[in-house]
Amino acid sequence: MTPCVRSDPLYSNLFEIFRGFKALATDAMAESDLSMSHYAALRILDSHGSCSMSELTKDLGVTHGAATGTIDRLERDGLVLRSHSPTDRRVVQVSLTPAGQQLLIKIYDQTVAEISRRVQGRSEEARSAIHQGLAELAAAFRSHQTPAQPKDTVCR
Repeated sequence: MTPCVRSDPLYSNLFEIFRGFKALATDAMAESDLSMSHYAALRILDSHGSCSMSELTKDLGVTHGAATGTIDRLERDGLVLRSHSPTDRRVVQVSLTPAGQQLLIKIYDQTVAEISRRVQGRSEEARSAIHQGLAELAAAFRSHQTPAQPKDTVCR
């Protein structure tokens, strides 16, 4: 039987890594009853400091209504704060609250701990190769990102 999709080892490995990482992050988010879109909004706010609803909508790649619903839920849960721009009251700014930042740190720490646990059984040489290979791959992807894409940071 011929496969429907070509099987390239790089593609297959990246797909498995993506699936595994998504599962780890989803498990950590589920403990706090967060969806992937809620988490994405928190990550964007973490990387930008604060941003307007228009910027957030664009960075999330969703409609204004969907972004508003996401922020409504996060604000209700005390994870973000809305405020009017001091220079233009029509502009609504959104920022993380300390609780939102602490939740991001908790999810990050849980996910990193689980990734570390899975990698720790490998030899020092293999762990070094994994870190170096991932750094190179991230650099290749980073060189093709648009400025609107968030950096991979969680403030501490």
